[in-house]
Amino acid sequence: MVWSMIRTGRSAAGAKLSLWAWAIAWPCLAAWGGLAQAEDEPEELTVTGSYIKQAADDAAMSVTTLDRDMLDLQGSPSMVDIFKNLSSSHGVIGEANSWYGTGQNLIESVANVNLRGLGASRTLVLLNGRRQVYVPARLTGGRFADVNAFPAIAIDRLEVLKEGAAVVYGSDAMGGVVNFLTRKDFEGFQVDAAHDYFDDAGDTTLSALWGGEVGAEAHAMVAVEHYRRQELNLSDRDWGLREYGDGGGWSGIGNPGAFVLYDGNNETRKVDPQCEAFGGSAAADESTCRFRYSLYDNLIEDQYHTRVFAELNGVFEGGMGYHLETLYAEAVIPDWYTTPAFPPAAWANSDRVQMIGSDHPAYGDVTGLLGTDGDSYGFVGRLVGNSGPGRTVRRDSETWRFAASVDDVIDLFEEAYEYDLGFTYSHSEGNVAQPGELIYRRFLAYRGFGGPNCGVYAVPDSTQLSGLKVHNPDSKTAGQGGCMYYNPHSDALRRSEQPGSPYRDADNPDYDPSKANSPELIAWINEKANLKSEADLYVFDATISGDVGENLGSFAAGYQFRRFEAEATPNFVSDLNANPCRVNIGQVPKAVRDAAGLTDQDFACDENQRTGMFTFIGGNKSYKVHQTTHAVFGEWAVPLGDFWEAQVAAHYEDHEESSTFDPKFALRWDAADWLTLRGVVQTTFRAPSVDDLNEDPVSTQQWIAGTYKPVEIIGNKNLDPEEALTYNFGMMMDFDSGASLALDYWRYDIDDSITALPYQSLINAYARGGSDKQAVQDLIFFAGGKTGANCTTNCTENDIERVQTPLVNGPTLKTSGLDFNLTGRHGMGAGTMAWGVGGTYLLEYDIDALTYNGTQLRGKIKGAGFYNEPFDFTVPPLPRLKARGFIGYHWGNFSLNGYLNYISEYDDRGRTDSYREIDSFVTLDLGFQWTIGDGGTTLIANIYNIADEDPPLAYFETSYDNLTHDSKGRRFKLTFRHDFSM
Repeated sequence: MVWSMIRTGRSAAGAKLSLWAWAIAWPCLAAWGGLAQAEDEPEELTVTGSYIKQAADDAAMSVTTLDRDMLDLQGSPSMVDIFKNLSSSHGVIGEANSWYGTGQNLIESVANVNLRGLGASRTLVLLNGRRQVYVPARLTGGRFADVNAFPAIAIDRLEVLKEGAAVVYGSDAMGGVVNFLTRKDFEGFQVDAAHDYFDDAGDTTLSALWGGEVGAEAHAMVAVEHYRRQELNLSDRDWGLREYGDGGGWSGIGNPGAFVLYDGNNETRKVDPQCEAFGGSAAADESTCRFRYSLYDNLIEDQYHTRVFAELNGVFEGGMGYHLETLYAEAVIPDWYTTPAFPPAAWANSDRVQMIGSDHPAYGDVTGLLGTDGDSYGFVGRLVGNSGPGRTVRRDSETWRFAASVDDVIDLFEEAYEYDLGFTYSHSEGNVAQPGELIYRRFLAYRGFGGPNCGVYAVPDSTQLSGLKVHNPDSKTAGQGGCMYYNPHSDALRRSEQPGSPYRDADNPDYDPSKANSPELIAWINEKANLKSEADLYVFDATISGDVGENLGSFAAGYQFRRFEAEATPNFVSDLNANPCRVNIGQVPKAVRDAAGLTDQDFACDENQRTGMFTFIGGNKSYKVHQTTHAVFGEWAVPLGDFWEAQVAAHYEDHEESSTFDPKFALRWDAADWLTLRGVVQTTFRAPSVDDLNEDPVSTQQWIAGTYKPVEIIGNKNLDPEEALTYNFGMMMDFDSGASLALDYWRYDIDDSITALPYQSLINAYARGGSDKQAVQDLIFFAGGKTGANCTTNCTENDIERVQTPLVNGPTLKTSGLDFNLTGRHGMGAGTMAWGVGGTYLLEYDIDALTYNGTQLRGKIKGAGFYNEPFDFTVPPLPRLKARGFIGYHWGNFSLNGYLNYISEYDDRGRTDSYREIDSFVTLDLGFQWTIGDGGTTLIANIYNIADEDPPLAYFETSYDNLTHDSKGRRFKLTFRHDFSM
């Protein structure tokens, strides 16, 4: 691509245009391209962003190419590393617990690309120019394609189109396009082995590639790759675990916990005396013992990936070309790691489910502390905390793909035209498990009727504050005959797992083995919520292209049919359709129900209480949805004299619920031998997805009043498509010294953006009272199932059980910035030196004020230069400047290169203390490549983050911004490659 254009000595105008169009974000891409040798002129081909075949230096799009040679020199970085380093990308997932960035329904093995920070669902991912299925999980903000599903050894290059492209590709390409192109012409057999080592963990990759002729007119390529990641816990980094008040992940609910004596409307609370000795932090008013749950978070999960890709390209006897490809990818997290127990739901404290009566064996343990005299008292805490251990479950996903196409030349109206017909089917499925505790089992265990062999049941009772009562048909005795008590006092705990606590390496002197909780009891209270999700994408493409006529330029036109199908099935215990209430009728045998006169109605609950059987995590509802799309488009590139070229395009797309029409106009001017100017103006769009339209809620957990509480995202069938006006203006200058400078200004104005109402803004509006409260009160839920509309007591933020946030067409989003790139290449001694610096400067990312039901929920957001997650989870962190400098030297069979990576400082608008500013992050990488002998063997050694710089601290659970920075520290990577065909 661009490398060939630089090194063949083409005209200055051609060279400068190719650099300007192809190398904005990573200066090293253009610079290193000049180190190899090439002899042939580049052929006309289809460039990402247009279906008109043309030489790449005639393309009018802003495209960055990451070719295989360049990626090899960087040590074949992971997809997460690639897109975090890409200056035009913000908010990249792939290295953190899915709680922190995407919601809880997504497996942690996936990775995304998020161009311009507009959301991964607004960046279209293609494989060999054709669409790929989205992840199976239903996500707030929309689904995206998992770029970790592609075997790296099979990729020849990545083309990144950094402007809206819905005019050509349709919905989902509003922010841009990333096209992965495979090594279809590879000949021979290659094996790669690489290990990336960093303190306490590492990544290992084993891969093989074969390519060769199959018959006289066909060529095949097969790639196999196995990728293994080792677990990296937050405690493995000395900056990871923070003391209370200094960031990190702390909950107000722990174990040891606190105890409360109720006296009418008055409460007396006392913290367990062993709170801090176990590593907790006692509140000054003794209302709670805080718990550091970030000990049980992984920065990287233990995981392994298997990826297989194959393709066959050939020509039939009549001259028609064909292409077949297939992909299989599997990702497994065998032991996803999380906290020993979650906090109870808000109501579990306020309505006294966790009560210790005078008959409890451990009742007297806090008698003096609270001054109890036969009165029951409550426990404010979680089932298990500082004593651990953390819980693990298996998560996995699979992806399949099959694509077939034919192409040929046909004669129409005395002209020859090329056509292409293609069909693609891709499928993804995933299993996301989540451990949790069942409400009714916790209720029974506090009363001595816990355990799998007790035979005592919890049934609904609206007259009780807990909403439950004990049903004991066989008159069992609490704590006997297979029935067990749960003990919430610290005398049940022997050791702490919290680093730095006195009981980390010594026994709690108050520990009483006779009062310890049985592992069997804890296991019985725990249950696994599981959600299996599937997605299917069917695409049929038909395009035709050719010359319009003499001096009238070239055209392309096409039709696309798409059908996306998605479904999800929760396991029985987490299915809100089967088990909407705290108690499931199925847990009480029918004979017992009949003997007690219990009917189905006795187990029913109010609509507002239908949050499932778990104390903290939300349940799920099964769904099966689909969306069908028909699209037609056309584009025409026409020369306007010797120095001007224009391109016009239009796209019409019809969805089942909406339709859009979008035009595009581009103009390029070769103003002088040393100067080229260009501009693109277009409208682009994103149609509401099947998830946006699905009005069944999807439950997430968000930080409310000092702990995580359920927030339900509700779809909206009346959503309109997002519409955007985008434009780019750029110039490229060539200097006599051999250096080139590219500047590009870009802007997106997005109207009717599809967004969920921010939950904290809803809570704030409710708290303001008056008309603001009336506007949002039906979305706020309190204890006892009361919504804000009818809640009269205990209606503060602390008492909220859950919040519903419907999707709406929100305010206008405007973002703009500058891409810049300065590169040079010079002969030096026996070799060649290349250098460069480039990046993206974000000028603005503004979202207008948001109103709902006539009240303003939130004022205007200025997101550029801010860490936006604590303020609005729909806006990613947005440092203003991401840049990279590069210098490299190539001689003989050796290459030595260095990279300086820079991310500017940015502010946390939610903080006023020392965490207000998140510092800049500067790292230095070094790479060395040695091609041994005749080229059959290559060794590549890389050191990343040579100075072992820690990521800048952020006031967040992970103690750093996992969507922007790298937590791994200094890394050493060695790659061995052997090509048996050499």
